[in-house]
Amino acid sequence: MYKLAIVMVLLVSGCASNTSFPNVTYGRDIEKKYPPVSVVLNDGYVASSSLCTQYGCETFIDQSGLILLAALRNTSMFERVDMNNAYSEYRLDIKFNENLQGSKAAEFSKAMLGAATLLLVPKVSDMETSFSVSVFHKNQVVKEYAYKTQYSRTASLFSDAQDARKNRLSTSWIC
Repeated sequence: MYKLAIVMVLLVSGCASNTSFPNVTYGRDIEKKYPPVSVVLNDGYVASSSLCTQYGCETFIDQSGLILLAALRNTSMFERVDMNNAYSEYRLDIKFNENLQGSKAAEFSKAMLGAATLLLVPKVSDMETSFSVSVFHKNQVVKEYAYKTQYSRTASLFSDAQDARKNRLSTSWIC
C-alpha cells in the first residue's frame, strides 16, 4: 500500500513540473532604434524530419529560427529584423547548440522508464546551451559574443517538445 502511495506522489509531482524560465527584463530605453538587421541562425539550416506509419505521417520542423526572430522583433530595438537577408548591411550570425550533460546510459534508462510509464513519469535531462553571436557590418566582423547556460529539460506526456527551446531562445541572451 505504501509503495502505491509513493508511486502516486511521484507521478503527481512529476506532472506538475514545468520547464519555464524566469524572464529577465533589461533596460531597453534607447533614443534611436538600431538599423535593420538580418539574422542567420546556424548558417540557415533548419532541422526537420518526417515519420510515416500505416496511420499517416508526421513532420517535425525545428522552430528555433522563428522563435529567435519573434524574440528579436519583440525587443523593438531594431528598425527591422529579417531572416537570412543577403542584402542587409548589418547581420547577426548566430550559432545555437544544445548538448546533453551526463552519461548516455543514464539518459537511456530515463527514456526506458518514460516509455514504460507512457511518459507519465517525466524524463528530466540536464542540458547545456551555447550561443556564438557574430555581428557583421558589410561582411566584416565587428564584434563576437559567446554565451553558455545550463538548464533542465523535462519531457512528459503533458509537455510540449519545443517549450524548453522556446524559453531558451527567447530569454537567455537577448537584451
